[in-house]
Amino acid sequence: MATTKRRDVEATGNEIDGRIAAMRLILKMARPGSHAEALRALREAFPDASLAERVQALDP
Repeated sequence: MATTKRRDVEATGNEIDGRIAAMRLILKMARPGSHAEALRALREAFPDASLAERVQALDP
C-alpha cells in the first residue's frame, strides 16, 4: 500500500514539474514586462494551477 502511495506522489510531482516547465516556456515566448503580467498570463493559460505553481514558474 505504501508503495502505491509513493508512486502516486511521484506521478503527481512529475505532472507538476511538467506543468511548470510548460509555464516557463510560455513566459519565455510571451516575455511579460512584470511579475504581475507573468502571473496574469499564467493564470489565463493554466487556470487550474495553484498560485504556488505559477510563482514557482517565475524562478528560472
